Amino acid sequence: MLDGNDSQIFYSLGRLRDIVVEATKPLVFWVGAGASKWSGYPSWYEVASQLHSLFAKRESRYDRATGSQLIGKDLPEVFTRCRSANSALYYQLLADSFLPRKDTPIYRSFLDALSSNDPLYILTTNVDEALEQHLPNTTIVQRTDFERCVSLIQRGQSFVCKLHGSISMVQSMVFATEDYAELTRDNTYLSLLKHIFAETTVVFIGYGLKDEYVIRALRAIEAQTRIFGNGPHFLITGSAPADLPGSTMPIKYLLDARNDHRSAINVLNVIRECRKDNSFAMPKGDEIKGVAEVTSGYFISDFTPPGTWTSSQTLGIGRDDGSQFCAIVGHGFVRQELPTPVTPSPQDFLVGLLCFDRVYLPLNALAPLHDFIGGEFFWELVASDGLQFIHVPKEPACIYEAADSLIGDLGLVGAASEIRRIRSPQEEIRRQITFVPGREAEAEQLVRDLEARVLTFDGESWNVPQLARGALLHPSVRRLIGMSEGVRPTTIPRWLVFPALRVAHVVSTAMLCQQFNLAAAKVWFGGEMLVGAIFGLAAARDWAHEAASYVVAGQADIDIGAMFNVSSLKAILKFRDTQEGVALRKEALEQLRVNAGTEFISSVNAGLKRNISFPSLDKSRRVLSALLAAEAPRSGLTLGIWHNPYYSDASISLWRKRCREELHSLCAERHIGIYDQCPCGSGEKFKFCCHAALN
Repeated sequence: MLDGNDSQIFYSLGRLRDIVVEATKPLVFWVGAGASKWSGYPSWYEVASQLHSLFAKRESRYDRATGSQLIGKDLPEVFTRCRSANSALYYQLLADSFLPRKDTPIYRSFLDALSSNDPLYILTTNVDEALEQHLPNTTIVQRTDFERCVSLIQRGQSFVCKLHGSISMVQSMVFATEDYAELTRDNTYLSLLKHIFAETTVVFIGYGLKDEYVIRALRAIEAQTRIFGNGPHFLITGSAPADLPGSTMPIKYLLDARNDHRSAINVLNVIRECRKDNSFAMPKGDEIKGVAEVTSGYFISDFTPPGTWTSSQTLGIGRDDGSQFCAIVGHGFVRQELPTPVTPSPQDFLVGLLCFDRVYLPLNALAPLHDFIGGEFFWELVASDGLQFIHVPKEPACIYEAADSLIGDLGLVGAASEIRRIRSPQEEIRRQITFVPGREAEAEQLVRDLEARVLTFDGESWNVPQLARGALLHPSVRRLIGMSEGVRPTTIPRWLVFPALRVAHVVSTAMLCQQFNLAAAKVWFGGEMLVGAIFGLAAARDWAHEAASYVVAGQADIDIGAMFNVSSLKAILKFRDTQEGVALRKEALEQLRVNAGTEFISSVNAGLKRNISFPSLDKSRRVLSALLAAEAPRSGLTLGIWHNPYYSDASISLWRKRCREELHSLCAERHIGIYDQCPCGSGEKFKFCCHAALN
């Protein structure tokens, strides 16, 4: 995710968006070794370490002690000493290090985002040939023909220019100290590089901008264009260098537990979103085998049985000086934002039981689920390991300085116990469960068994508010929720509080699924649109609930939640233990449309790559039908036709309508006219700021 806490990124992305939309300058991508790492190639440090180790063992003329001192300090000098000791072995080992590799999900996501630019201009310091192999309609330019790039840009013809040589021409590769010295002596090469910096906007990705000759070229152009400036250029980075040239603007992203820098691809997705022609192909889901140790688990992020529910709270939280600040938590849905009054939770739960080994729910859904399915089935599911809860001690909140403040910021808040600390899983369970008099000992044992099965997700360690601010920087997210360009992700106006919190909940769900390697996650009304905008994912065409519907009712468009009763639950629990039930769950896992190349790994709303095979569905249907008939031979169920309302823009448009009404009401109360300054604090006139964004 992008670093939403970095104040510079708001301005950097704004400048980048303007350049892309207005097309004032050609956009050139400088692709470094970090991108090749996504394809499985070694970093320069890894190559240097490998050469040092092999030369120390095989070549007597190599100075092992000096090489050990140079590793991590001066990699070009390590390459120089290896080549001096045995050039044939040096070139052979380099050639072996950069042989063609199989695609990876991350590299495919990178290529999908990169290739949406047409024409596509690439300068690369990578010697491997992964880009050339995957971009067949581009002209390949070697460094000796660098001047061709200028004419290709003028003609609008795509190219990949190999600035540091290519593995197919091993002696052209730039690794050693003398190789860099030769580059700095090549005045033609340096002049052309300065021309590129002067006449185009360069986006550095997978590149640390540490080559001295590149920095000197940037500074030279900067000195020559002091009045009007040059660039700007953009460095996509996990940690921006302190001494960047003034013409280069950092766009900082956050590293996650995988530490593979895949968040950098988010910026390419922002560029793609800004293009006037958005008819690009979205990234495709990856094979389930592309995700390590993914489990057959289905996380239902929000469980609301039929009835009336409160989906948000406004909390007054005391300070030590006696004053209070205000925190708003929850999704905040109201009836007019929902495309249907029918809750999908019963269907979601049955889909989870039929298609997954285990259903996961937030721990605060314990009491609603217990009351809905009944104590007998609740505890039977817990004992069978088919149901597990995840404790989220702190949830996203929008925090305001006072109850009447218009502008707030995202944070995390949690419910406190009587001793003023965040509730533990044990305290949260016992808050929701009341023991029946006379059966306390039995209930105590059940609760202890349940406590041992609860997982805990810590949103603080995942920096959920910071990640959510990064998500709110995406132009497509802003368009969906009606957030104007003048609103920073650290200044959330009141009328956008719930859309912003829903973005934060989507991010929290993504990180939760990543922590526990869950195969699929169910998000609420409109949530899938946000997932697509934040993580660059397209909606699936086949779904696990369609398979579950066929197995239960013989049709793929039936609301199986309508048959949620004691008899059906008994039959489904028995079906889970049959050979056909196990086979159905196994095939569902194999067909899930996971997203291994992105930050939302899990299958969104249990989308499938392709539908489960008919023979498997038919066998499952026959077995479950027999079990249903045995449990409820005269149940007289009338199943309603189910329409999928979650994957269209209808839900999101209802969000914007509510926000628009709240904004206009606030403006009327405060006598803010259409040409007055917008109450969001951007400094823009209301008509051209939040009014325009929500309309």
